[in-house]
Amino acid sequence: MPSAPSPAPASEKDLPDRAPWRCPSCGVSGDGRFCSACGEKRLDRSDLTLRHLVREALDAFTQLDGRLGSTLVALLTRPGALTAAWLEGRRRPYLGPAQIFVLANVVFFLVQWATRLDILSVPLRAHLDGQFYSAWAQRAVQARLAAHGLAFEAFAQRFDQLTDLQARTLVIVMAPAFALVCAAILAHRRRPAAAHLTFALHLFAFLMLAISVVFLATALFLLVVGRMGLSPSPHSVDWAVSAIELSLCVAFLWPALRRVYGLRPLPRAAATAALLAVVPVLLFGYRLLLLVLTLHTA
Repeated sequence: MPSAPSPAPASEKDLPDRAPWRCPSCGVSGDGRFCSACGEKRLDRSDLTLRHLVREALDAFTQLDGRLGSTLVALLTRPGALTAAWLEGRRRPYLGPAQIFVLANVVFFLVQWATRLDILSVPLRAHLDGQFYSAWAQRAVQARLAAHGLAFEAFAQRFDQLTDLQARTLVIVMAPAFALVCAAILAHRRRPAAAHLTFALHLFAFLMLAISVVFLATALFLLVVGRMGLSPSPHSVDWAVSAIELSLCVAFLWPALRRVYGLRPLPRAAATAALLAVVPVLLFGYRLLLLVLTLHTA
């Protein structure tokens, strides 16, 4: 009988490269395609081509796009679901808490810049009038002007420019501060500190994205009524936006406290009210801290 044809030899690409190599990341020697210690992939010539670079970028974007979509849907339509998933260990389908928080910050400040609406970056004149700390702020500004021989208008312009920059980084302190409050109010639920911080990061990411939508709608509304010859007072617009912001807090906290902390309706209502009262306190504290830091750097 004729012998069966021998299989075709494998190509050089199909055969594993058994030549020894040293991992550039951890220094461990091996002969496989991946480092046995840290998992670093062995470099070959195809990894140094433009084609590989483009394919790697497309793969990363595709993976991010899929996780971003599922993260946004869960964050905006099922408050608390992302935190619950993180606590249960279901993390692969979603962006991490810090990632979505940073992304929400970027979107929020871009929308603020585009709409000229603002709740975090407070100009100097707003600090000096209508705030509970305005009397102290006036004295501090006068002392700063006298000590450096500065004119108020020039100082105010410099202050407003600097506070815009600092607001983008200082906002990060609000989430840890809220997490500490959660830990105090919900101590009986015995959650780890990371759970409270994750909950806070998701809350503020939700608020920043939702308020971005509110700002866009408000800017469109002001444009329409402006063309009709109407001009709502800034005070009334601020009150309306503030009421919407508090409603958004309730919309997140009420279902999220059940999903994350397992609270029944009565204790959940008490916790929602307590945490809701903390939000404006944190906002005023943030503004005061921003004023102090900007005064000492402007």
